[in-house]
Amino acid sequence: MLSDEALKFKPGILNARSEDSMQRAVNTEECNLEEREGKVEDHRAASGSVKLGEEAKFQRLEQRIRFLKEIAGQLNRKLDMKRCELVEKKQLLAVEEKLKLGEEETQKYKRRLEECQRQMQEAEIAWRHQIALAEKKAQDNWLRAQALERENAEMRREVAYLKQSFG
Repeated sequence: MLSDEALKFKPGILNARSEDSMQRAVNTEECNLEEREGKVEDHRAASGSVKLGEEAKFQRLEQRIRFLKEIAGQLNRKLDMKRCELVEKKQLLAVEEKLKLGEEETQKYKRRLEECQRQMQEAEIAWRHQIALAEKKAQDNWLRAQALERENAEMRREVAYLKQSFG
């Protein structure tokens, strides 16, 4: 093989070699280019399948997100219902507590009413007893007054008789 300097001085050989090496270089470049094109096509196909895979993954994620949002919505509705039930239970407990206090107060007033009625009955019995005593006393006084009036009338008759007799 001749060195590059030797080829410079032999123009016919240089041209033949040069064309041959250029042809080889072109062929090599074409092969490299075809190989690169194949790799690019493979890469594009792989990218396309990766893209399709990523799009499918993305769609699955979007479906999951929609599903999770739907579940979150359902859970929020359930939570709202539970909150309403809790508020209703608290209100019911408050009403029941007020009812219990009202019943206790009612029982207290019933006991007080019964005590007042008992006291009124005792007072009525005492008054009736006092009235009966007063009526008996009044009757005794009336009977004594009647007796005194008869006695007084008898004494007047006696005084009149004595006046007539002595007089």
